Amino acid sequence: MGTPRIYYYPDDDGSLETIDIGAELSDLQEIPNGYASDGRAGGVCYRSLTDDDLSVRIVFERFGEIGSSSLERKLQALQLHLHRGGLIGFSRDHAKTWAAIASTPTRADTILYTSGGNGFTAWSSAGDLAVGDEVVCEMPYPLAQREIHVVGSGGGTPRVQVSLSGSTVIRTSGGDALVRWRDFYPALYLAESQFRPIVTHDHRRNFTFDATFTYSASTAAALWETNVSPAAGVGEFTGPNLRDESYDIGAGGQSLQEILKGRGVR
Repeated sequence: MGTPRIYYYPDDDGSLETIDIGAELSDLQEIPNGYASDGRAGGVCYRSLTDDDLSVRIVFERFGEIGSSSLERKLQALQLHLHRGGLIGFSRDHAKTWAAIASTPTRADTILYTSGGNGFTAWSSAGDLAVGDEVVCEMPYPLAQREIHVVGSGGGTPRVQVSLSGSTVIRTSGGDALVRWRDFYPALYLAESQFRPIVTHDHRRNFTFDATFTYSASTAAALWETNVSPAAGVGEFTGPNLRDESYDIGAGGQSLQEILKGRGVR
């Protein structure tokens, strides 16, 4: 079992920075968000779903000592990256940092077939799933589908098939889906409404890390698709951010803003 990790790219050259929390979290909360508008015509109500994402609150209480905590210093450096629109990845267990693209999940399927297994081996070379782990199978907006399953037997190395235990796929996706370990979030950002100190202290006795991020499957999928390596068959997240500058994050040379705009993501 690994410890919680934060992954991010502070520089434009794609060099990875990893922050090891070093102990179990105090809390991890996930809150589904929905953005919809209702209308009525002829006595019938119509709903338009405009977006779908999750709020993810990560809390690690009472760590370190004032003036001598390397973790506190690393998190303080992370804060400016977040305020500038930088993306991070987070996993509650470094050993289970695993996500892949599954090919067109269909209702009643018992196996999710990926295009090449874990796309985040650059973050955790041995990251893998185990029997009994929970995985999320999700489709980005506008389909906005999300369902949770339990991993069954088998898998292989690298794991390119995820068998399901005690359940089947609920909805036909109509396209590829993102499959990830339930407590791994490949792309988080700090929304403007959450601008506040991410590290505080208790009367200068110890520190607390408490931040609420936004997770968007659309963002994760867009980053994956533009960094895919056809030869390897696996996409690797290589470090784009949400800043206003134009980032070349793939062979197409599009900025993340252009990719998300094309997907209808706000």
